[in-house]
Amino acid sequence: MQKEIVNYSIISCRGDTVKPLKKSVSITLDMPVLEQIQALAEGEDRSLSSYINLVLKAHLEDLEKKKQQQ
Repeated sequence: MQKEIVNYSIISCRGDTVKPLKKSVSITLDMPVLEQIQALAEGEDRSLSSYINLVLKAHLEDLEKKKQQQ
């Protein structure tokens, strides 16, 4: 039986809208990494924060898939 993971801490209900909760953080990146990420974000017409969030979500999903395959 595969267990379903539901993370209720990431959902905020405001009226009719359901939005993920966000937390502001400060990170330090190597300049070459920052430059590449900024270029990729601009290429997709996204903010840097939005693009980093997208990349991290995809990475976490990949890790979860690999974990389930073991």
